[in-house]
Amino acid sequence: MPNAEPATHDRLANQGKPMSHPLRGTTSMKTLRIFDLTISVPDDVQMTTEPSSHWSSTYYFYGPSVSGFRAAFTRDAAKTGYITTYESETSCRFKQGERTILLSQVDQTQLKLIFTDAAALPRAQCTDQSICLAGIELTLPAGVEIRAGRECRRGPYWSEAVWWLRGVEALDVATHIHHELNAKKITSRAVCTPARGQVPPCWKVKGEQTKQLLVQASLTENERHIELELAVYGAFNPD
Repeated sequence: MPNAEPATHDRLANQGKPMSHPLRGTTSMKTLRIFDLTISVPDDVQMTTEPSSHWSSTYYFYGPSVSGFRAAFTRDAAKTGYITTYESETSCRFKQGERTILLSQVDQTQLKLIFTDAAALPRAQCTDQSICLAGIELTLPAGVEIRAGRECRRGPYWSEAVWWLRGVEALDVATHIHHELNAKKITSRAVCTPARGQVPPCWKVKGEQTKQLLVQASLTENERHIELELAVYGAFNPD
């Protein structure tokens, strides 16, 4: 699956010249251009950025028209070919190939967008029948075909990776991961099934080891493959 110069609210509000962006995007007072999207920003919405890396960038939007801006952005992303997955009433994810946009509405006047281009990251680790992240190797069901996506370290004890699977069912993989975690003394209590009507359907598995480690897996069932995303927070103790 998830490090540029910060700009202040006042600086962006008073600056009319475009600003270069680490993901080859530019911003002005009215427009944000990044990836293949051109995003129109309402006059009463201001932008700020967080420090970013060559593969990830974060924007905050503030103002009374944030909800309308969110609706327009969602429509434009879908028209451009991004697949939308709603994670909650206030957050959703847009994916196109290895590009991901995470949207979360903090409140009625604040919106956060995180853009990531995974093509700039190293390949995730795997063998013919297993995946590995942060020292945790998980065997998958027999017959699985694994294609490695990307792996990233968001902090000293925060790693994420993605793989694409074929030849298996999402529920079988989720159940298998659930048992694998428990066998490694990473307590996993259940497999969370997709919400009614969720498209595309997504299964989730969570495991914990005391308060030092959290492992989260999500399996999204697409038409031709299953996308497996794994996140590890903390350090794994195999003993």
